[in-house]
Amino acid sequence: MKVILSVWLIIFGGMFCDAVVEKPLRLRDYTFIG
Repeated sequence: MKVILSVWLIIFGGMFCDAVVEKPLRLRDYTFIG
């Protein structure tokens, strides 16, 4: 059970981090282009 939970945390945490990091980077790109 613990292994499955840790795997879920890694996958979900990675997706969450990608979403949090990607948005500011995209906003920065848009401001540079604009």
